[in-house]
Amino acid sequence: MKLLIVDDEVVIRQGVQTLLEKSGFPITSLSEAKNGKEALRCIKNQLPDIVITDIRMPVMDGLELSKRLSSIHSDIELVILTGYADFQYAQAAVKYGVLDYILKPISQESINDTMMKVLLKHSSRWSDDINSKWMAEINKIVSHIIKELLAENKLEMKQILDQWKAYCFHHQLSFIKIKKLMGYFHFLFKTKMITYYNHKTDVETPSNNAFSIDDLFADYYEYLLKQLNHIQQNRIPRSSIIIQQVVSEIHHNFADQGLNIKRLAEQSNISNSYLSKIFRETMNVPITQYISEYRLEMARERLESDKETKIIDICFACGFNDYPYFSKFFKRTYGVSPLQYREKVRCQIS
Repeated sequence: MKLLIVDDEVVIRQGVQTLLEKSGFPITSLSEAKNGKEALRCIKNQLPDIVITDIRMPVMDGLELSKRLSSIHSDIELVILTGYADFQYAQAAVKYGVLDYILKPISQESINDTMMKVLLKHSSRWSDDINSKWMAEINKIVSHIIKELLAENKLEMKQILDQWKAYCFHHQLSFIKIKKLMGYFHFLFKTKMITYYNHKTDVETPSNNAFSIDDLFADYYEYLLKQLNHIQQNRIPRSSIIIQQVVSEIHHNFADQGLNIKRLAEQSNISNSYLSKIFRETMNVPITQYISEYRLEMARERLESDKETKIIDICFACGFNDYPYFSKFFKRTYGVSPLQYREKVRCQIS
């Protein structure tokens, strides 16, 4: 992905370039211009995918540049740099299709957020040379990595990366090609962590300065370890969100005999072991026990309110698939059999 930075201050241009390089996003070309007029010449020769421009500049400012671009290159994504004092003026560029605004002083987080917006909107632009086979393989790897990351399994994460590195060697991929694939890996990783887990961190992205395949994979493993450290420090709030969703699913679908930990983990995009771990930590009970006890409680309530339905049918309607087990479980929990419980309720009513 090609990018042009437009600002009359050299320090700002260099600062933005440094932040972009540290972001780890797949940027293949970075150019600079000191005003809108110079930017138009660069755009004509280089056709960048993104233009990041200051709003206040001599000769031609960012607003006029936005206007010109919207009429001749509407496919170029435009990002405006502005201070609080100029923000109202900068908002006039909305009508020219500005994708995002970045307020000064510019932070790494704001650059990363903006780049993520661009990539989510135009991922195909920079992944055209990555065929569907490789994209599918990376997607699978990212899913496995995230499951092990959330389960806090360092060894498994390392093994997955090592297997992926061996796979690249086996197919004799060039270093440039592997860097491109790892850029796509990073993009997918960040996207899935935000989309599925609402997990966003300030962890510094992998460096683009690796000079060998071993160094490249070492950088990414270090990046994953930093992500893991951040997750461990914020584990309880994140776990609570997942468990709230899982408990809600159990309460709504307890009658489904196919409801089990495997399905709940898949729906939450986490591993069985990780779900089991955080559920026990949060609810102080194993998840399988919670499901069984909730089903049993629903069956008990049904026995109280429904005097006509056969007990075996209530058993199956509440998610149990083994009546003898249900009957023993009921008696062990409530001290009487389901039939005795129903009779006891009837006597109390009469």
